Parts: sequence; structure tokens; C-alpha cells
Amino acid sequence: MDSVSSTTETVVDGDTTTVTTERVVYRDKVINTRQDALERIREVRAWFQQTEPGNPIILLLRYAEEAAGKNFLQLSKLFPADMLAVLDINKDMS
Repeated sequence: MDSVSSTTETVVDGDTTTVTTERVVYRDKVINTRQDALERIREVRAWFQQTEPGNPIILLLRYAEEAAGKNFLQLSKLFPADMLAVLDINKDMS
């Protein structure tokens, strides 16, 4: 994983605002195992936590990490019942 940073300066009414953005670039990373996939989910969640800390996808990605490898009974302890019902309905649509 490589990071690429860029800095932008803006001057408005004599005030200078500096904004630094960082992009994560993946090279030659292939998902071959469940562990590789979970690591990628953790990396994506970390990106959202850093750049968009209020985004609800952070919680969904955390649930995805916890749900990996669990059966339906185990998931019933992790997720609210109404969410499980939606997941079960969507399973039939895929």
C-alpha cells in the first residue's frame, strides 16, 4: 500500500487555508483468502474513520468483519432481528 499526498493552499481575503489530502493506492494486492478480504475491509473502514468519521458505513463494515464466517444462528446474536429479516429477504434476490 502506498500513500500519495497532495497539498492545496487557498487565499481568501488575506487568510491562507492549507488542505492536505491523502490517497491510498493499492498495487499488486490480490485477495486470495478470507483473511485477505477481511484485511481489505479493515483498511476501507480505517479510511472512512479517518476521512468521514460520521459515516454510518463504518458501523456496517465493522458488522461485516464480525459476521464473516458466522452461521445464521450466530448472526442472530450479532444483528437485530429486523435486520436479519432484511438480509434473509435480500438473499433470495441475489
